[in-house]
Amino acid sequence: MNTESLAKRVLFLTIHCNRFGNLRKSAVKLDTTAQHNRFKTNQTLLDSPELDAIMLRDTAVKRQVEAFVLPYKIACVILPAESGKEVKQILTAYEKVERPELVKAFVATYVARVQDAKIALKDEFVEGHYPTVEEIAEEFSFDWNLFSLDLPEDMKDKAASMIEDVTKAVAEALTASAHGLVKKLADSLSTNEDGSSKKICDTHFEKLQTWLANFDVKNVINSTELKAEMDKLSGLMKGMDPELVRNNDTLRLKLHTELSAAA
Repeated sequence: MNTESLAKRVLFLTIHCNRFGNLRKSAVKLDTTAQHNRFKTNQTLLDSPELDAIMLRDTAVKRQVEAFVLPYKIACVILPAESGKEVKQILTAYEKVERPELVKAFVATYVARVQDAKIALKDEFVEGHYPTVEEIAEEFSFDWNLFSLDLPEDMKDKAASMIEDVTKAVAEALTASAHGLVKKLADSLSTNEDGSSKKICDTHFEKLQTWLANFDVKNVINSTELKAEMDKLSGLMKGMDPELVRNNDTLRLKLHTELSAAA
């Protein structure tokens, strides 16, 4: 694939979340005869459902976006341009509306949570671990960025080098993801050492079927070889019902054999 073609089909996405760090190392003494260097003790500064809510939503939003992206370099992923508008809507709504409200709810209870911590932690309470109420909101930030490889003519040599890197990264990511999903399902269709059937999880079917349904969007490098393999798998998995497979040993063995070969 040439530089210009792939440059128009991919975006690069970065997401950074900052929040108040709620753990500190603790020097409390351990009441045990075991070697103390085998243990790590941490102190939770605040018992705060509001802070927990921010952490949970940060994680959930990142996972929501993961459905669209392919891994690339540290702190950066590849996003098919076709999915750019949807991901932008998700992140903009979280950045501009939901997260500020979550932070606002946390700040509103912060003083009370610090007072609770002072009571709960007693002589282990360290005033310096807690920013002032005026400072605490500055502990939180959320930013993201989308950018492309559509570089000017005098930088096309750099773009060509990056396209080669990106093409390899996408190929590896697509192959690794497909292999992992297929192998996991194939393994669940096999038997234990004692000959008994392993447990089949519906999610193994769902994840592979979802991956196959979204493959064409993620195949930004137009890999014909991998496309052919995914088309075969799509035919194999089309309408495949986990409950039917559980109750049909012949179908289970057939599916296990074909998925193992594909993996």
